[in-house]
Amino acid sequence: MERKCFWLIWLCGLVLLGAKLLNGENVYSKIEVNLLPPLGSRTTPFLNHMVIHNNLLYIGAVNRIFKLSFDLAVLANVSTGPQNDSALCDLPPTGDRCMHEKSLRDNVNKVLLMHDPRGKHPILITCGSIFQGACETRFSNNLHVNRKYYGQLESMTSDLPLQDVYAIAADTENSSTVAYIAPGNRGNDVMYIASTYTGSNNRLIRQNIPAISTRKLGPRDEIFSYNNIEPSPISQRTSSVSIKESIRTTFLVNYITGFTSGNYSYFVTTQPSQSKESPNAISKLIHLCQQDEWLTSYVDLPLVCKTERGKVYNKVTSARVIQPARRLQKTMMLQPGAEEVLVATFTDNGENNSAVCVFGMGEVRRKIVANVRLCRMGNSSANGNKYIEGGSECRLNDNMESDEALLCFQIPRKNSFSRIAGILPVTAQPVLEYKNTTLTSIALSTTTDFTVAFIGTNHGDIKKIVINSNVSATEYDQDHRTDLTIDQRSSINKDMQLDSSNQYLFTMSDKVVSRLRVENCQRHSNCYDCLSSQDPYCGWCTLENRCTVRGACSNPDIDRWANGQVGNCITIMDISPPSASASVVIKLNGSLIVHLSILKLPRMTNYSCVFALDTGPWSVPAERWSYGLTCQTPNVTNFRLLFGEAGHRDIKLSINSTETGKLFVSKNFTFYNCGAFKSCSPCTDNRWSCDWCVYENKCLFNSGNCDARGIIVSRNETDDGNSTKYSGDGRRGPNHCPRIDRNKTEPVYIPNQRAKAITIHGFNFPEHLPRMQGYRSEIYITDPPLIVRGSCDRLDSELIRCNIPQMTYTFKTGKFKADLRIFFGDNTEVENDSTQVTIYSCTRLGNGDCSYCKYMQNYEILLDCKWCHGTCEYRKFCNDSQDPRPKIWRSSGDTCPPPDIQSISPNNGPKMGGTRVTLTGLNLGTEYKDIQNNVSIAGVPCRPIRQQYQPSQRIVCVVGASERGDKSGHVTVLNYVFSKIKFHYLSPSIEKVTPAHGPKSGGSVITIKGLHLNAGNSISITINNRTCAITGQANQKSVICTTPPSVQTGDEMIRASIDGNDIYGSLMFRYYDDPTIKSISPVRSFLSGGRNITVIGTNFTCIQTPQMFTTVESQRSRESNCYILNSTMMKCPTPQMSDKKLERLRRSTKKLYAQIGFIMDNVMAVQNLSHNFPGVDSSLEYFPDPEVFNFTEQGRVKEFKGEVLIIRGQGLNVAATKEDVTVMIGQKMCNVTNLVENEIYCTPPTTQPQNIQSNGVVSNSNAPQVIVKIGNREYQIGFLAYETPSPEEDMLAYIIGGVAAIVFVIILAFIAFTCFYHRQKNRSKREFRKMQIQLDSLESNVRNECRQAFAELQTDMTDLTNDLDASKKPFYSFESYTFNVLFPGMLDHVILHPPMQKNGNIDRHPDIGIVHFNQLLQNKHFLLLLIRTLERQKSFSIRDKSNVASLLMILYQNNMEYATEILKTLLADLIEKSVDSRHPKLMLRRTESVVEKLLANWLSLCLYKYLVEESNFPDSAGSSLYILYKAIKVQVEKGPIDHVTCDARYSLSEDRLLRTECKLEVEMLNLNIEYEGKRYKCRVLDCDTITQAKEKMLDTIFRNYAYSQRPLAADLDLELSNSGRMMLDEDNTTIKVEGWKQLNTLQHYKVLDHSEMVLTHHQNCRTMPRSPNGSVHSMGFPHRDAAPIARNETEVGTKIWHLVKQHDDCNNGGGLKMSSEIYLTRLLATKGTLKQYIDDFFEMVLKVDSSMPPVIKYLFDMMDHAAHRYNITDPDVVHTWKCNSLLLRFWVNIIKNPNFVYDIQKPSIVDSCLSVVAQTFMDSCSTSEHRLGKDSPSNKLLFAKDIPKYRKWVEKYFSDIQALPSVSDQDLNAYLAEVSRMSTGHFTKENALYELYNYVQKYNNEINESLEMDGFASAQQLPAKLGHVITAMEGPSQYTRDYV
Repeated sequence: MERKCFWLIWLCGLVLLGAKLLNGENVYSKIEVNLLPPLGSRTTPFLNHMVIHNNLLYIGAVNRIFKLSFDLAVLANVSTGPQNDSALCDLPPTGDRCMHEKSLRDNVNKVLLMHDPRGKHPILITCGSIFQGACETRFSNNLHVNRKYYGQLESMTSDLPLQDVYAIAADTENSSTVAYIAPGNRGNDVMYIASTYTGSNNRLIRQNIPAISTRKLGPRDEIFSYNNIEPSPISQRTSSVSIKESIRTTFLVNYITGFTSGNYSYFVTTQPSQSKESPNAISKLIHLCQQDEWLTSYVDLPLVCKTERGKVYNKVTSARVIQPARRLQKTMMLQPGAEEVLVATFTDNGENNSAVCVFGMGEVRRKIVANVRLCRMGNSSANGNKYIEGGSECRLNDNMESDEALLCFQIPRKNSFSRIAGILPVTAQPVLEYKNTTLTSIALSTTTDFTVAFIGTNHGDIKKIVINSNVSATEYDQDHRTDLTIDQRSSINKDMQLDSSNQYLFTMSDKVVSRLRVENCQRHSNCYDCLSSQDPYCGWCTLENRCTVRGACSNPDIDRWANGQVGNCITIMDISPPSASASVVIKLNGSLIVHLSILKLPRMTNYSCVFALDTGPWSVPAERWSYGLTCQTPNVTNFRLLFGEAGHRDIKLSINSTETGKLFVSKNFTFYNCGAFKSCSPCTDNRWSCDWCVYENKCLFNSGNCDARGIIVSRNETDDGNSTKYSGDGRRGPNHCPRIDRNKTEPVYIPNQRAKAITIHGFNFPEHLPRMQGYRSEIYITDPPLIVRGSCDRLDSELIRCNIPQMTYTFKTGKFKADLRIFFGDNTEVENDSTQVTIYSCTRLGNGDCSYCKYMQNYEILLDCKWCHGTCEYRKFCNDSQDPRPKIWRSSGDTCPPPDIQSISPNNGPKMGGTRVTLTGLNLGTEYKDIQNNVSIAGVPCRPIRQQYQPSQRIVCVVGASERGDKSGHVTVLNYVFSKIKFHYLSPSIEKVTPAHGPKSGGSVITIKGLHLNAGNSISITINNRTCAITGQANQKSVICTTPPSVQTGDEMIRASIDGNDIYGSLMFRYYDDPTIKSISPVRSFLSGGRNITVIGTNFTCIQTPQMFTTVESQRSRESNCYILNSTMMKCPTPQMSDKKLERLRRSTKKLYAQIGFIMDNVMAVQNLSHNFPGVDSSLEYFPDPEVFNFTEQGRVKEFKGEVLIIRGQGLNVAATKEDVTVMIGQKMCNVTNLVENEIYCTPPTTQPQNIQSNGVVSNSNAPQVIVKIGNREYQIGFLAYETPSPEEDMLAYIIGGVAAIVFVIILAFIAFTCFYHRQKNRSKREFRKMQIQLDSLESNVRNECRQAFAELQTDMTDLTNDLDASKKPFYSFESYTFNVLFPGMLDHVILHPPMQKNGNIDRHPDIGIVHFNQLLQNKHFLLLLIRTLERQKSFSIRDKSNVASLLMILYQNNMEYATEILKTLLADLIEKSVDSRHPKLMLRRTESVVEKLLANWLSLCLYKYLVEESNFPDSAGSSLYILYKAIKVQVEKGPIDHVTCDARYSLSEDRLLRTECKLEVEMLNLNIEYEGKRYKCRVLDCDTITQAKEKMLDTIFRNYAYSQRPLAADLDLELSNSGRMMLDEDNTTIKVEGWKQLNTLQHYKVLDHSEMVLTHHQNCRTMPRSPNGSVHSMGFPHRDAAPIARNETEVGTKIWHLVKQHDDCNNGGGLKMSSEIYLTRLLATKGTLKQYIDDFFEMVLKVDSSMPPVIKYLFDMMDHAAHRYNITDPDVVHTWKCNSLLLRFWVNIIKNPNFVYDIQKPSIVDSCLSVVAQTFMDSCSTSEHRLGKDSPSNKLLFAKDIPKYRKWVEKYFSDIQALPSVSDQDLNAYLAEVSRMSTGHFTKENALYELYNYVQKYNNEINESLEMDGFASAQQLPAKLGHVITAMEGPSQYTRDYV
């Protein structure tokens, strides 16, 4: 019992499904699922084998079998172990046969195969390591149903060898087993299985298990028995191969994989080498012929992977075969389709290096033949008997046999079996080699011309290679290694497979199953990246301008889809001319023609050039020329092109395809404007054709009007070919421009209040011309603004002398910079290269500091400053006696005053000296030698530092050591003593450290205490000579630092130093091992956090403040502080989930998991637990916060009367226990005693606490407040009032008395009313008795009818389920489905025929016209105008609208993105129109517009994949629809069906109910039918017509076939076997009474139960005319009475009937007429039978999961946004829109017409039942309540009680979709691209274009008017383009415009 509970808990809690995308956008759409093993099971490796079948994954694991969806959702999880077993026990495991002690053994999956027998359910075959390796089978659709096979148990008790014991897999964990299914010698499928020998330790069963054998897969009783067995005790032959008994225990063969190739089967192995020269293991390939029943054709040969250097990779690790693609076929010189290749991975003996080798299977077979011939020549080296039981001894054999005979030789004689151990190897060179990597698995695929291999490694990642030849390969996609890593901690399992479409790769590691796309071309944004990636799947779809697989490109011709080399990209090689002057373009009015040379330009389409201008794209049609296209440039004036200071604009010139409407290649084209350049250098230093006119100060394109002496042309002049240029006498480029040489001119100093002449150096200063102004200077001062102008003289072309006038300047500091500019002529500026002058004031610079002034006088000579008159002055002022400024005289004259010290830092230091002291002040010396030996502190010399000395202002010096220890003293500088400035020598020391221990990873924050620790400049702390990083500033008594890591544990020395001197004291710090984490529990939390979890580990006490955090998608939460209980345990509150993640969880239905991490000082291991502690469950599962409901009593005041307070809520114990819940009543606690999901139980205090709230505020209520705390959340739910006696209780007695009196009065009134009623009842008693006799008779008939109905239905349910289980779903192809949906009811259409014959002439060119019409339809604006114009025409009927919508969908089914864009625009128009109307709910209810039909068509195509592909799953909508159809069909056929009226006994439709039976008694007949030599059992009714019986027989015979693939009943004859009598619906034995002729039935021919009958085809010579009711007549039958009756004129009025004559007036027994409504009970009975199937279907349709197509979410979001945009507040409107769009337009149509999806027959009675189901579905979508009465339709009454439930499902469906995350355009387009790829070109689109053109032809004038009135259409010349189409289609006409 405990064990069952354990497994139940495990099933509920430990299957972790986590699909994750790396970085939110994984380039390979990688999905992963972690499958965790059960507790107590072996955990590595957990997953063993994988099989893919019908897009479902089956995973064999230790003790588990998983079934996963294509998206890796866990669909089933079945336990297979552990089991009580012993390796020494024989089979079967049950009973008392085994005397050995048993124990629980893990069941390691050894074999996992899917067997899909024809006509039966697929069977999953599994073999495990328990019960001697026995196997079992399971149904693929229900893994829980299994059957175990232990063998034919009678052989276990006999003395015969145990040949029939099915212990076929290796029964130990590490022993290999390989199995696969392939054809056997009889053509039937058998299982080839090989396993390593495990028969040691006297295990009898295992000793007889062969190494290789073939096993049967059917019939059921013989599954897993030998495929062939000779039961003779003498020969004992079986279809098996065994290792010799003498060496079995040592010669252990490791089987790697198996495969089939041609008519042969193979195993790949590694086995011990028997060669003394090669003692290591070798790889071998075992060959078996499939036609060999005894496996005598066994041949093995070495498989060698060897480099040219002689290095051998001796161990094969994985292998696969494939038909190679063209490129590999060509390089290996293989015949296409004739030979496969074997690709295998190998490793060397040390298993450190690996290689990939390629072998041709043709070469393999040639080597096999060579080894056989070697043995036939008598070479004993190939003796098979070396290690093969019954192996051959090679002898000379002269028989000449063909290679084919030697590959499949069979020798039936005893002791002559030829099993050969080949010695001639098949050898290959590695195509790739890898170091320090083991290749573990391989999967192969082909795409276009490439053969691709996906290889798994022991590092858990995938390598992708292209095999170029048998000696070379190329690895690609190495840049996305992270995305190709599956599990870094585990190797990739060898069962790596591709899905059936070769689009997804499924891989498996120890615990992780992953799905990733084999490509992701869309990540490449340009052609270069696309092709340079070398991804063989990817190519550049040129006209769509995107990287795609070939199938995703709409027209992947050779010039439209490029792959391979980068040189295949389309490129604009050259534009001629590459640039254009704006003035030339303006002059030519924009008609400049440019020629584009384009490489790889696709043909057969039109293009336009698009210039990306500021005002928007400007398009112009392009014309072809020999090397590309030509197009016309725009007029830059019209588009206001701004050039700015750069003078040019690079405009992107792109080429647009009119076919796709996309820009697919571009190159910059440059417009330039010379006038935008304002100076010479920019004008001439470029590649444009610009000239600088020096004297005109202009930049011109044409300098013909400029003075030739001043023309400088561009250095890189290009010829536009549009004008004549003028030369500037060879002056080219900016070097000829006039400009100032800044390097030679600066520095320029200008003193304050003094004029000064300055010299300007430069180049090319122009000469002064007559009537031209001379040179002048301007100095620009910004603060305050001031311009100082001066006159200048040109000395020569390189010198100018300028006179700067005397000015008084404003100074903030002693000097500042100002810009200098030189002008000549009419404000022509000389380029100045940002030349500046320095304006200064000696007085301000000196600032009264004599020493500094003398420093400037000696070292800054250009300033020309001097100390005079007691201040710092410009030298000329000192010598100028005429200077009017007042003089400052001092007694000292020119002598500098003494030094002045203003500050000292620091003012203390250690007595050992070495402290760097900074002194600041005035007159601290003029130069370094002044103070070099003139500074002392406290009597100790202080050595100045030259590099940090600032003359007169700062001295930095290093003090020496104190000779007397601690002391204080003054500072002396330049022999001046400063008594107020003191410095203190101190003795620092360290005394204590806290804490004194920490982890060896460091990071501990420790505090070191002592004395004078802030002395000097800085303190440093070391621990064992490693720096302890100081945190903050040290104070006098303490310093804080962070410990460094240590490589060892133990005590280490702490030392401190100040200013390089060690200080007194030494402390010890102890390092401990880093903390570890062993377990975390519980691992659930609410989103708000705060739940205390217990962490178990080691060394927690060495951490000061541990913290916990969580990580979700690389985002870390806030930390929460943990508290330590002891060294091995601590408690941590869970962090709160961020708001962003909280919002995501609310929108998603998936669980939210977070990885737990800890911050423990600098211990990094605990921050990533999943990586460093894989055995710890570190995933914290977050749940939504619980709800705690407020008290519902008035005022939220609850009266407390009992002992327990119950608080209600929801989800309370999902992530909490009672210990996590705190309930406060006032200031006292309510003791929580129990916690369940919806209730909290607590015991309040015995007395009422004070009414004070938790925040201390007095409550308004007399009762105390109740507060519930769960984690970090707090709920104030109300108040609790204790029960107290009240005065009102005294009034209770009076109230009771009053109530008693009132009750007494009521009783008297009731007695009086009863007497009155009894008197009235007696009056009508006689009339009632008269009717009672007749009603009793009628009731008896009804009762019998109901009893009969329910009795039949009760037994039918089981039969119905059995019938459905054996059915398959024959769905239509995408093309047939598309035709059925778009053109319902039509069997033929013009789009199904070849292109129409085009009869053109000299005036008409329909072939060209239709191409141009197709291109015109690619223009979105034109197509929208066309549709809107057509819809405005009154003669454009609803049928026309539907036809146009269907034709458009035919045209764009391979371009669904474009169709979606059209639909979105039209749908937005329809929404706006419906909102403007009074009844917006009516939108999409009826097909009254093109967009409504287009929406239905679009949904139908987009959901095909959802219907068909998902129908392979039993719980999908497509599967449920088919099962519902089958259920209805089988159920209605259980009862009689009238062949003429189609009425049935069992029906959901009242209109199709068989309303009379007239003593109709139906008998079920079980017939034995013979058809084409096979016998079948079939059930029919004796009242069935012959045609009905044949239909039922065909249903049985062709149960697994599509309806169109089986013969018609009318084409078959039915005969009785014993008499040969042919049976027909009508013949000359047919009974005719009073003009009524009843069709013949089986009862008419007296067919009995278990009769033998034969179905035969008509003879070719007979013609079979059909009767009016559909039955078939025949002639020339052997029995005269069976001849059909030919109708003549006398039978014209004859009426045909089957079960019921129309207007049948039969009454039952001559009493009351039996009303037809009595049989309505059968409606309820039929509904009861089918209700479960209807519910299942509705539930599947209204289910929201990962398989739901994104188009549904996208469509519904569009409607929600529209409602928001138009302020629609009524939710019923949007609800109705969604119902009308999806549920009614798509699902109701599919429900009524399942024959659109499936190739089935839909009889009339089934059609009527489906219509009732569809109507019920429609009623479920309605938001209004329908009042039902007796006159309501029966179908509404039938499901009246169910519709409210269905409505809730619909509402939940809409709300669940609304809660999903929005679908991005990228995801939508990706899905639409998949839909587009399903189109195979089945329909003739050219004919569809002709059909559409007919509407254009009919409404030609109206469409042209609409185009001409539309401005945008006119700008795009759409009217003219349509005119071209009309003219080409119909030729010129005098009544229409001629556009040609």
